[in-house]
Amino acid sequence: MQYVPPDGTFQIDIVTRLGEAVAFRDLETERVAFDDLTVSVVTARSLYAMKRNTVRLKDRPDAQALKERFGIPDTEER
Repeated sequence: MQYVPPDGTFQIDIVTRLGEAVAFRDLETERVAFDDLTVSVVTARSLYAMKRNTVRLKDRPDAQALKERFGIPDTEER
C-alpha cells in the first residue's frame, strides 16, 4: 500500500508493539518494493482493523479514510 499525505511528505511507522487488541501473527502483510529493498507492510485491511477501535482519537479519521479509499466493507467492522 502506498500512501502520500496531502502535504506530499512520505511517512513510515515502524510498529514494535501492538497492545492487546491485535497480535503480529494476525496481521495480513504483503511484500512491496521500496527503492532497492523489498519490505513487508500490513495491508490496508489490517491497518484499518488496527485503527478502527483504538482509544486514540487521531486514529479514527485514519480508519475512515482507509475504509473509503480501499473500499473496505462494513462487514469487517466488529
